[in-house]
Amino acid sequence: MNVSIYQTFSGDFDLTSKDDDMSELEMKIRTFMKDKVYSEKVEKYLISIICVRPEFDEFRQFQPSRPQYVEDRTYKPKLGFGETHIKKHFTMEIKLNYETFKKSDKMDGLRMIAKELMNYLENLKYPQKIKDFDKERFNEDMRNFFISENLLDESCSK
Repeated sequence: MNVSIYQTFSGDFDLTSKDDDMSELEMKIRTFMKDKVYSEKVEKYLISIICVRPEFDEFRQFQPSRPQYVEDRTYKPKLGFGETHIKKHFTMEIKLNYETFKKSDKMDGLRMIAKELMNYLENLKYPQKIKDFDKERFNEDMRNFFISENLLDESCSK
């Protein structure tokens, strides 16, 4: 399965290595999850991470939305050319505490992401269309990935 991480960070993170840290984490997760299948209905699993300055919290686009599954949809822009075809995509979003994440070094920031993501995944209810998604195995694989990267310790298992 193709697992991707997308981040929405405040502009002041441009002066840090957080974007590079996220790219490295995404590459490692992609490699780890590449040949795994949890449902024939999900080919792409997008994890969106939001971390913005507190003054932006009031804006809807910086609040996590409900998980979404797109079985097969083509988007055509009102202006411009081309279209985007999305098939078998699942998207979920988490939000990190701005102050804590901004002050963190690379490893502490990645540990924060691992912890927040695993907490979210444990309570996640998948949309009805993908009820066959093997949540337990996916969560276990994610947990094992984070343990192998020293981002979670073994005591965090379930």
